[in-house]
Formats: sequence, C-alpha cells, structure tokens
Amino acid sequence: MLERLDTHLEDLRAIGVSPDDSGEGGRFSDTDWQVLFKGEVKRKAVLRELSAPFESFAGKLEQLLPSLPQEERALFEEAYREQGASLAAAIDERFATLGEFESVSEIPRRFKTLENNLRALKKDSVRTDDFLLGGWGEDLEKPIRELEEFNQSLDSRREKVSASELTIEKLEEVGSDSEIEAHLLGSLRGLDEIVEGMQATEEARIMVISYLEQFYTHLKVAIIFGLLLTFPFVLYEAWKFVGAGLYKSEQRYVLT
Repeated sequence: MLERLDTHLEDLRAIGVSPDDSGEGGRFSDTDWQVLFKGEVKRKAVLRELSAPFESFAGKLEQLLPSLPQEERALFEEAYREQGASLAAAIDERFATLGEFESVSEIPRRFKTLENNLRALKKDSVRTDDFLLGGWGEDLEKPIRELEEFNQSLDSRREKVSASELTIEKLEEVGSDSEIEAHLLGSLRGLDEIVEGMQATEEARIMVISYLEQFYTHLKVAIIFGLLLTFPFVLYEAWKFVGAGLYKSEQRYVLT
C-alpha cells in the first residue's frame, strides 16, 4: 500500500503546483489553476456587487451633503464603504463561498481530509505500538509531509487567483478545455482507496505483548485456574454437574 501511495504522491509532485512557478514545466498552466478556483473569481464578483451600492452612495456624498465639512464627509464616506465591505463579508461568511457550489471546490477539502486521515493513522500507530502487531508508524511521515506541502500549495494557488483581477467571463473563454478537475479527481479516487485500505488494515491488527509479559500472563492465569479448580467446593459443584450425566457404574469407576 505504501508503494501505491508513493506512486500517487509522485503524480502530485509532477503537477508543479507552486504559485511561484511560471506555469511552464508543470503539468498544468496558471489558467488551469484559475479554472480550478473559478469559485473564488465568482465570489469576488459577488462581493463587488454587494459593496457597489455603498460605494456609489459614498461617492455621491459631496453632492448629497454639500454643507458637510470636507473632513467629516471623508470620514463618513470611509465609514460607509467599510459598512458595505463588512456586509458583503458577512454574507460571504454566512453562505461560505460561491466556490462551495462549484463541483471542483470539493477537491482542496478532500486533499485536506486525506492528510488528516493519514495523521490519524500515524497517531493511532504511535499510541498502540506496544500492544498491536504491525502499524504504519514512521512510514507515514513522508506521505503526510508531501500532502501537507501539496495542500499549502493549493491554498497559495487559491489566494493568488483570489487576488487577481481575473473576470469569470474571461476565464470561461480561455479555460473551457482544462482537464485539471478530472485529473485531480482521479488522483483523489486512487488515494481514497489506498487510505481506506490502510484504515481497514489498522482495525485488523493483532494484539501482541512482550515475551516476558506473555510468560507472566500465562503463569498468573494457570495459578488462578489451578487454585480455583483445587478448591473443594468448586470440585464438588463440578462433580455434581458432570456426575449427573453418568451411570452409577460410571460414577463408581470415576471415583475409584
């Protein structure tokens, strides 16, 4: 499983996700990543639309309130624009982002879930290594580190797209043939299958203890059962149970 996991992670490494790249040399261009995070472009457009009435009103304050001193009017304009931005941000937070309604928005979340699942496997292995046979332990350190770096790069890509002046109209023109979504979803399906298999293996691990502890455990069990079975009352009750199923001749044979 670790070999298959490394193969899929190698595919992610080949993608060249760093936003500092020029777009050349990686499997996908900047436009592809913009397509992946087109929800961010739509979200920014909605924020601008929500803030627009406030910006418009603030820009007309000089005509609406000509008697207001310029310094006070400037403060009022700034406060009104801030209210518009706050309202837009509150609506955005309440309904998450428009990216939530895009099918590709699940991709960054699912990669983060994969990282968390691998961390949980490593944590469980460390916690129970003294009792369970097997476990992944340090074998998962490298995959976890690579997934963490990949997720950080996805966040950086998303921030870069969000900070750009790209419009959804332009993006739809240039990015209609992008294959980035299908490629990453394919990688996710393979990684999900591997991690689910590792989780199933983790649940089936066999409990073991040290040889010395095994010896003392068996010795204690033998002593306890020996004392219990040699206790007269226990022997009498056991004989009543066994003897009831024997003929008289068989009972005499056992007792002699």
